[in-house]
Amino acid sequence: TAVDGQSSIVAAGPSPSGSKTSSQPTAPAPAATTPPPAGVAWTGVTATMWSEIEAQRAALGDTNDCKARVDAVPSSGTVIGPGADVNAALANANVVILSGGTYTLSRSINIPVGKKLVGAAGQTVVIDASNVSRAFNVGNNATLANVVVADAREEGVVAYNPGSGTSSGTLIYQVSVRRTGLKYTGGTGASGIFLTQGASYNCVVSSEVSDTWNELGAPNDHGGNADGVNNSNGAHHNTFIDVHSYRNGDDGIDMWDGGVAFFYFSRAFDNGKTSGKTLTGDGNGIKLGIGSVAHKFYRTTANTNKAQGYNLNGNTVQPVLVQSTASGNGSA
Repeated sequence: TAVDGQSSIVAAGPSPSGSKTSSQPTAPAPAATTPPPAGVAWTGVTATMWSEIEAQRAALGDTNDCKARVDAVPSSGTVIGPGADVNAALANANVVILSGGTYTLSRSINIPVGKKLVGAAGQTVVIDASNVSRAFNVGNNATLANVVVADAREEGVVAYNPGSGTSSGTLIYQVSVRRTGLKYTGGTGASGIFLTQGASYNCVVSSEVSDTWNELGAPNDHGGNADGVNNSNGAHHNTFIDVHSYRNGDDGIDMWDGGVAFFYFSRAFDNGKTSGKTLTGDGNGIKLGIGSVAHKFYRTTANTNKAQGYNLNGNTVQPVLVQSTASGNGSA
C-alpha cells in the first residue's frame, strides 16, 4: 500500500535461504536527545521525531510505547568495570552500569527478566564477543543500552530468555553491533540483532548493525546467510526506530516468516557490500518475508544495496510505505 503519494517499489524475489562491583551511581544514562558518538549511523531520536512517531502509531497499529521505555533507561545502579563478571553482577542487581572500556566475553551475557544493563553515559563500552557464538540474550522486559558489540561469531543481540524461550517487552537502545561472523571462519549463519521464534512487542531504538558475515554453509556461504536485523520465524509486533543496517553479507533487514513489524526513521543501505569481501549473498535492503503480512514503514529508506531496496520475497501483500523510498539499488 502506498501512502502520502509514495509509490510502492517492491519487487518479488526468491525465498532466502577479575574485578569488583560498586553501588556508586554513574552519570545519567543516555537520553533520547543525547547526541550520538562519532562513527555511528544512528542519529538519535529528537523530540520532533518522537512527535511524528506518536502521530503515526495509531494509524499503523503499533502499540509499543518505545519512548516510555527509553525515558526509563536508568541513570544509576551497580557500577562495574572491564574484567568484571557481568552475569554475576546482573544476578545480584536490577541495574548494572558498565564503565568505559573493553569487556572480553568467555560466555554469553544473559540479561534476566526485568533487569537493565547500561553503558555509562559519555563513555565507550565495547563488548568483545569474538570468543562466543552469541553475545547477548535479552530477557522479557529487560534493557540493553549504550554498548558496542563486536565480533560475535554468529549472533550479536538476541531477544531470548535462556531456559524459557523467546522474550517480549525488551528495549535495545543505542547499541552498535559490528562484524558478527566476519572474523570467524567456521560460521554457517549470522545475525546482528535477532528477533525470532515468537519475539514480540520489543523496541529497538537508535541502533545499528554492520558487516555481518558467514563463511560456510553452502549454498548460502560467503555471506548468503548473514542478515543485519531479523524480525523472523514468528517474531511479531516489534518496533524499530532510528535503526540502520548496512554492509551486511546478505540482507539488511530480513522478515522471513515474521509477523508485522514497524519501522520509523530507519535505513538499510550498502548491503551485499561487506567490508573486504567480493562474493556476498543477495544484498537486498529490506526483505519482506513470506505469508500475507503488511509490514509498516514510516520515513524509512533502502538505498544503494547490491540487489533490491524493498524485496517482496514470498509475501503476498505489499508493505505500507509512508514517506518511505528506495533508490540507487542494483535492481528494480
